[in-house]
Amino acid sequence: TIRALLSYPQQQAYDAIIIPNVLFLLLHLSKRVQLLVAFYLLVILVLISFPEAHRHAIKAVVSTPIQIGAGLQSSSTMKEQLPDKDIIDTKSVTLYICRHGETDWNVEKRIQGQTDTVLNSNGKRQARLLAKALESKPCTAIVSSDLKRAHETASIVRNYWLGKEDIDDDRESCSTRDKNTKATSIAHVPKIITDSKLRELHAGDLQGAISTDPKISRIRTLLNGEWKQGKTNRKYPGSGGESLDDLVSRAYQGLKNAAKLGGKGGHVFVFSHGGLIKSIAKDIIDKTNKKTMLKPATNCCLSTIKYSMESDSFEIVKMFERVISEDAKDDTG
Repeated sequence: TIRALLSYPQQQAYDAIIIPNVLFLLLHLSKRVQLLVAFYLLVILVLISFPEAHRHAIKAVVSTPIQIGAGLQSSSTMKEQLPDKDIIDTKSVTLYICRHGETDWNVEKRIQGQTDTVLNSNGKRQARLLAKALESKPCTAIVSSDLKRAHETASIVRNYWLGKEDIDDDRESCSTRDKNTKATSIAHVPKIITDSKLRELHAGDLQGAISTDPKISRIRTLLNGEWKQGKTNRKYPGSGGESLDDLVSRAYQGLKNAAKLGGKGGHVFVFSHGGLIKSIAKDIIDKTNKKTMLKPATNCCLSTIKYSMESDSFEIVKMFERVISEDAKDDTG
């Protein structure tokens, strides 16, 4: 009743609810029933007297189900969860896809592929800045590639939301941080689920090579040229090397798995890699026949995509958004 009422304009609420109930009070009812109805009317009057924006906020809170399970924090760390006003959608799942923070190989312009590199000190700081930039967004689930640089980025973001990380702290955690100093809309912080399908493209024998080396650059240019000609089954040379088809196929499966964790109307944070995110973006654009200029996929950039379970389709909201102020590398990997 309250959810429905908060959807009415104020005058309509008075006409539809208040007047009929006032008339009802005039009937010959027992004092107990009259007191109950009077109390009900008082609550209604208070609620509809709020400004329109506040009433929608109350409605969102009333409509949000209580979530119980892994990762649920104590009441002292619970925060009010209000949906992003631009991403309210109960029919699809919103995926916030984040690229990992900087690694030494990014700085050196080495091809990482599925080499299990870790974040450097700047990458960890970027991850904390990312956490701060994203803390106003709702979160139903957190999913990450199982490679260290992506999982570490996800862990730092989660720890920041839990109050265990500080922007200027270079340690893994900050136990002395005052948890009440950070305002976040995340009602609870879920545990991180890992999925190997979200790994970067395996670059075969080219992993570890300097991307600007003329010989390496020539091999990649030839391969990318074949992919553009539709020969997307051509693989990177060497053991384990993947094709564009291999990458896109498992990436879609990984994102669908993540979407299932969020459910309809959910908001899932996905931590992955530049090559995977770029490939998915290009494939969605090609399927929708939309001409879109893509920005570089810098470290800790944010891409927002919606997935409809009913139509089994993805829709781009925004790609490669630079949400941190730090100088971030755009080298893929």
